[in-house]
Amino acid sequence: MSEVVPLEPSCIVIFGISGDLSKRYLLPALFHLTKVGLLNSQTTIIGISRQSISTDELLNGVDLHHGEPEQPDDADALTRLHDQITMVQLDLENQTDYQALRQRLDVMENERGVCLNRIFYLSIPPKAFNGVIEHIGEAGLNGTCSHGTTKSSCHE
Repeated sequence: MSEVVPLEPSCIVIFGISGDLSKRYLLPALFHLTKVGLLNSQTTIIGISRQSISTDELLNGVDLHHGEPEQPDDADALTRLHDQITMVQLDLENQTDYQALRQRLDVMENERGVCLNRIFYLSIPPKAFNGVIEHIGEAGLNGTCSHGTTKSSCHE
């Protein structure tokens, strides 16, 4: 059997993380990646929600074994996933909130000394896509990080 190599360190920003799609599919998939060792320990999941919600509230009641009910609970993987999630309240129409998110990501990358792959997942109504994408671009969230250290210089 070949060695499991985790994905590169990333920042996965999930808009609408408290919605049904995320709870039924995204969070169980991220939990599975954590269980099998594919989610890099430096990866951060930024959960974007319109309401103030904690990580505990988010994960409470989520069926993390969706589609694989025979799987045993894995408390260690759940703890690792919990620790990688940071919840952020954001108004999808407020550009200032996107600027604050950009600053937060820049600080996180500077503290770690590595540019993270920035992945944006829109688990929101399709009619909101254009506005969110425009705000992401206007805030420079889709650009490279400020310190310029490449991802390949980061090792577990």
